[in-house]
Amino acid sequence: MKLNLIQTKEILDIEKEIGYELVVNERAIHAGSPARLSKYYVQFEKADVMEGGCLASKYGNGNTIDEAIKDYCREVSNCRVAFGAYTNERKEIQFPKLVHSKLLGQ
Repeated sequence: MKLNLIQTKEILDIEKEIGYELVVNERAIHAGSPARLSKYYVQFEKADVMEGGCLASKYGNGNTIDEAIKDYCREVSNCRVAFGAYTNERKEIQFPKLVHSKLLGQ
C-alpha cells in the first residue's frame, strides 16, 4: 500500500520558517457581548489568502488564544498565502496542513 498523505506542520514552527509573526489580538468586546464575538483573533502579519484570483483576509477566532490559533489553522491549512501582497516585497507561500499542538495554556 502506498499512502500519499498531506504534510502536517505545527503553526508555531512555520512561523519561524517563513519569518512572519503570528499576531494574537484581544477584542474589547468578547463572547459575553450581544455581538457574540470571540475574545481573541489571530492572523499572520501582512497575510492574505489567495482564493480564486482574489485576496481574502482570514482570521482565527476563539475564547482562548489556543482556540483562536487552532481555528486559524483550519482557515489557512493547504492555502496559498500572499505576504505583503501590495508591496514590492510580496512573498507567496503554499501552506501545508497546519496544526496547533504546542498549547500555550491560555
